[in-house]
Amino acid sequence: MANTFAPGRSIATLAPTVLLLMTSAGLADQAHAAQEPAGVERQVETEPEAEVWSLRLRLQGGHAHSPRPSDEGEPSLLYGTAFRGWSVRGGTAAAWRALPWLRLVGDAGIGFTRTEGFAERGDARRELRLSLTSLDVTAGAEAYRRFGSVELRTEAGLGPRFGARARARERRFNLEDQSPAPPIRVGTSLLAYTEVAVAIDAGHLTVPVGIRLVRNLTYPGSTADRLDASPSDDDPGRYLVESTWQVLGTVGVEWPSPGRARR
Repeated sequence: MANTFAPGRSIATLAPTVLLLMTSAGLADQAHAAQEPAGVERQVETEPEAEVWSLRLRLQGGHAHSPRPSDEGEPSLLYGTAFRGWSVRGGTAAAWRALPWLRLVGDAGIGFTRTEGFAERGDARRELRLSLTSLDVTAGAEAYRRFGSVELRTEAGLGPRFGARARARERRFNLEDQSPAPPIRVGTSLLAYTEVAVAIDAGHLTVPVGIRLVRNLTYPGSTADRLDASPSDDDPGRYLVESTWQVLGTVGVEWPSPGRARR
């Protein structure tokens, strides 16, 4: 029997095989394409989240002020003067992300305030410098919103201030009475504060810069209440050293950066 080549029959024989291979390849491509969206979704779901906890170091400084008391009384340092000066504070804080737009913040720091006041009667003048070292402990809430590497923050809260040490230095001009400075005392006050800040990401750290307003809610508004005894010439009582208002610029560092994700 002679061997003959039949092109038509060969093509007819191979066609089912080629068709089967093409169909299998197409089904495989479709299956791969169908799996891609699921893969993308899984990648989004497993994206690392932002840090929940962060530690902050803060340095604050600015103006301190106590207005004139409501009962001005006789024109002396403890009866009618306002006190103005400066204040610095250093401390640490911990922040916890409670919601995607809200953090709870606990803060503790040591502050130093120095204010001065004076009173005049004719040519006579008395000047007094008051200094206070204190421990502040506050708790607050912070609303925030991110814009790329910048975060806007608004924080408000309450907490006690524990007076630790106070000093008084008095100078008198054209006065025969050169007795020592009046006695003073420290106490515990309740503070309320609000702060507006801008935080900038710097690698693994964040640098927040802002301004803080502090109000002493319990510092008496009258001289009689600032003294621990009824004032008299013989015993004027001890004067409570504090400040009613503080306006502080604040700068610090925060770690880890709350805008960076855990890996």
